[in-house]
Amino acid sequence: QKVDDETFDINTKYPTKTLLKFLADPGASIVNEKAVTESGTSFGQHPIGTGAFILEEWITGDKITLKSNVNHPFKKPNIDKLVFRSIPEATNRVIGLETEELHVAYAVSPIDAEQVQNNQNLTLMTVDPLAIEFIGFNMNDPKLKDKNLRMAIIYALNADEILGTVLGTYAESINSPLASNMFGYTDDRAVYNQDIAKAKEYLEKVKNKENLNLSITIHSNSDSMQISQIIQAQLKEIGINLTINPLEWGTFISETSNGKHQLFHLGKTSPTGDAEEALTVFNEKFIGPAGNRFFYSNTEVNQLLQLAKEEIDDQKRERYYQKAAKLIQEDGVMAISFTRKVIAGVNKNISGFEPHPSGMHRYYKVDKR
Repeated sequence: QKVDDETFDINTKYPTKTLLKFLADPGASIVNEKAVTESGTSFGQHPIGTGAFILEEWITGDKITLKSNVNHPFKKPNIDKLVFRSIPEATNRVIGLETEELHVAYAVSPIDAEQVQNNQNLTLMTVDPLAIEFIGFNMNDPKLKDKNLRMAIIYALNADEILGTVLGTYAESINSPLASNMFGYTDDRAVYNQDIAKAKEYLEKVKNKENLNLSITIHSNSDSMQISQIIQAQLKEIGINLTINPLEWGTFISETSNGKHQLFHLGKTSPTGDAEEALTVFNEKFIGPAGNRFFYSNTEVNQLLQLAKEEIDDQKRERYYQKAAKLIQEDGVMAISFTRKVIAGVNKNISGFEPHPSGMHRYYKVDKR
């Protein structure tokens, strides 16, 4: 509720311990009501915000150009213009850094990290993430509703081999819906490691063993493709045939939002570092476009997440989240889960850039030396 031109009140239905954390997140930025109302569902493509930059141009699949918000009261940028370019091929991002066509590349592939590190004109920056990635199951798929099939897949996979081959030392298998640096994490959970004998035992219990053809839907990039290819090979060892379905990002989001997938590779960023944010993707209320692309529903998990949301005692909140995370892990919602470091390459003639663990990097302090 507006109090005056510089003050507003927030009224909540119940006490909420994480309110200040969420208000510090970019997702809680105040936006113009008139602009939102007039734009409707297209507001995301024509945003009017309160940040340090203003949208100047958006060419879908190519680039987004922002100009400095010179009237910003306390975050006037050091640079006049900021251009985000979409470069799907990781190697081309590094080449762009080397030729100074790019000043910052914040999705350096682990296989290119050494090349950046060895270049005297570049700086390699890494930071531990506030995000997890996973190979998830669509629990609403007729085949994957069968927990025996999901467990067969889980036990067939060697996560360390998958991640080590593609992401090297920049990724870690976590076997959990929460990373260890997040509030609500617990060691008291099921941990799955490759066990081919167990995988075959579960496969024998699958009702429709005659049709073991599955597909994995991924965003079309080299890391996802390589990860999927290794998974494909490991599943073939127990008789499961996996087809890889690489899609452009917009199509990927649409397909997985509408449940037109079986397995999928995605991640969840949680800038607050709190399970309240991280576990929303497992809440039945958010099935589909809101984030639960597992189409996962567990009544007890839903109840625990709501109890934790309304609780202000951190010890109780933590116990609720730990129990929810344990149930999610036992239900076999993910084939594997892992974290990977945020890796950025920066030209040494650039100052003020610091990669953010959430992947939401700030640029208003960036300048040329």
